[in-house]
Amino acid sequence: MVSPLRDYPLALPEGQAGELLGAHAELVVRGDSLTARQVAERLLIEQPGLHPATVIMAEADLAERRWESVRERLQPVVAELPTYGAAQVVLGRALERLGELPEAYAAYRAAAGVAVAAEQAEILLARVLEVLSNRMDDALERGQLDAAAVELARLEGWAPGAEAALDARSRFAAAEGDALAELAALRRLAELRAGEREILLRLSDLEIEAGEPSAGLRILQDLAAASPGDAELADRLGRARFSFRVALLPPKARSVVASPQLSRGQFAALLYWLFPSVRYGRPAEATIANDVFDDPARDEIVKVVNQGLMMVDPNLHLFEPQRPVAREEALRSLLRLLDRQSPRPACLGPQPVGAPGVSRLCELAERCGLTPLAGDCLPGGSLSGPEAVEIARKTLEQLGIE
Repeated sequence: MVSPLRDYPLALPEGQAGELLGAHAELVVRGDSLTARQVAERLLIEQPGLHPATVIMAEADLAERRWESVRERLQPVVAELPTYGAAQVVLGRALERLGELPEAYAAYRAAAGVAVAAEQAEILLARVLEVLSNRMDDALERGQLDAAAVELARLEGWAPGAEAALDARSRFAAAEGDALAELAALRRLAELRAGEREILLRLSDLEIEAGEPSAGLRILQDLAAASPGDAELADRLGRARFSFRVALLPPKARSVVASPQLSRGQFAALLYWLFPSVRYGRPAEATIANDVFDDPARDEIVKVVNQGLMMVDPNLHLFEPQRPVAREEALRSLLRLLDRQSPRPACLGPQPVGAPGVSRLCELAERCGLTPLAGDCLPGGSLSGPEAVEIARKTLEQLGIE
């Protein structure tokens, strides 16, 4: 309980100041809260709104463990005089007792010139950051981004650059879908938590997606080298290498990769750019498609069609480049590529693939690792760019191409 005159920004008559200090001494030295309260009440009758007298009353409440009363008395005072150290210290102690730790910390910070307040703020900081982090996560779970942003701002304002602040910023950015902000936070967090696997894995994903793909690839290479038997890391590394390769494709090919729903023309372009055997292979036949001459992927479509990897309507000679490609069509094309490999992958079995029915198609796709399970084949479904890239990657693995 510091002097009620500590950091009081207004002038007081000398006699009044003496009475206030005397009442404070009665409370602190003698433990006489009744006398202190009587003096403060008389002064408030004489001069309503006398802040130091209100602090004396609040200190008496504090001595009597009346925490809510302290809060009720002093919140209006600190709202009017935020630099009034004595009021902030007493309010901070009451709020701490009420379990309102961030609010208590804010009061102690406002009275940081008072040694006991600065010490208590330092003691509370770790717990306060945890509370703010939990509040932010609760708001994010409820979809209340504005409320989460308020908690994050306090956290970052009180502990800029701290591990807890960076961790919270990364989670907020992830919820907001801001890959660059999440990446910036995780880069700094990875320095503070050197070698932490989950952070490094997420950082590698973000580097490949939105930052420096080569840096993301190096992270995975280092992790895989440290854990040579880790199948998950090996798979992640394979996907990262392939993503790095995709990032080097021409701009028009990269735009296809991000498409939410691939057309037949776009899928033909992906086959052309992702498979060297398609890009540099010789045509097996000369097939005419009357509707591709003005298509931006005309050359790629012609190449794919003439290698028999995608079909043209034999009667109307139409390829329908704008029609969404079905998963069944995509899987047939990829299985045809595997069927032409020498030696043929063992997953295809001894017989030529030919034109299998849907159930056989899905079975082969599962056996060759293109889909996790035959039931995941979904032959009639559409195909996004990322999904097409992933099954193309698995096909290239079967072909021995990274």
